[in-house]
Amino acid sequence: MYGRTCKGCSKPLVYKGGPEPKWCGRRCRNLFERYNLTLIEVEDRLSRQHGSCAICEKLLGFDVDGVATPQVDHCHSTGRVRGLLCRSCNTALGKLGDNPYRLERAKRYLSGNCEEPEREWL
Repeated sequence: MYGRTCKGCSKPLVYKGGPEPKWCGRRCRNLFERYNLTLIEVEDRLSRQHGSCAICEKLLGFDVDGVATPQVDHCHSTGRVRGLLCRSCNTALGKLGDNPYRLERAKRYLSGNCEEPEREWL
């Protein structure tokens, strides 16, 4: 046994030669480098969200090791993590440019209350 643990999830690390490992795998490393989160913090947040997407409340899936695989939603301007989403909701926010105005327009459109845009006739 190597004696060190992963910075992201505290699993024991296996040393196979070369540079000393800090992470047990890509997921732990990416969470920390991209969002400054550990897998333990993600699991805690997921627990507070009752294991579901913060928007649609769909239960989030798990990978082959039984680890939840939510999408980490974050503000692209500040980097602040907003919550954990399913892939569909995270993609939808991205397609709307993380723009609250566009999201409100989409909401009104789906509710049938969207005003007809002005048309310019040639």
